[in-house]
Amino acid sequence: MSLTNAVGGLPIAKPESWLKAFEMLKQLLHPLVMKDRTMVFFDEFPWIDTPRSGFLNSFHVTLSG
Repeated sequence: MSLTNAVGGLPIAKPESWLKAFEMLKQLLHPLVMKDRTMVFFDEFPWIDTPRSGFLNSFHVTLSG
């Protein structure tokens, strides 16, 4: 299920950073995780994590925090 479908087709605000994007994702997933086991699949890690993107560091901070 895509993120847009998960929020009922509502437009999603564009986050200013990966950290903010992961925070938005956590807020979206929290009620779902509380109800049932949930799996989040990130496809194309090498494509997303470019040298200047900060993706992998933000992902690590989110999982650690």
